[in-house]
Amino acid sequence: MAVRPQSRAWFHHLAQTQGGYFYPWNQVLEAPGGEELFGALLEPLLTPQTRVLKAGCAEGKDADRFGPRAASWTGYDFVPEFVELDRRNIPAAEIPSSLPNKKSPQRGLFYKAGFRSS
Repeated sequence: MAVRPQSRAWFHHLAQTQGGYFYPWNQVLEAPGGEELFGALLEPLLTPQTRVLKAGCAEGKDADRFGPRAASWTGYDFVPEFVELDRRNIPAAEIPSSLPNKKSPQRGLFYKAGFRSS
């Protein structure tokens, strides 16, 4: 049985088999792409007072890149395996190993990362 792309089962499968969310295509447009644009828009807004909520945190690339420069970083994903990948991939984020049972109506998981200073 094929898994329907962009379904919950598909995201669970990606997290378990690929260790993250990766686009299954090659970008054919000239840069900047969506990831670069997101970074360019977010970066000038980050201050020691900025609080960030990142919906669809996937494996935590943005938390690792931008989180230490924000006052707080809260991640959300409806795939628990992605939150676990965040915990393993970003040890400086100090994501609790036992997450409080804060689930959205769609059953996603929230976590609040506290970054250790270098």
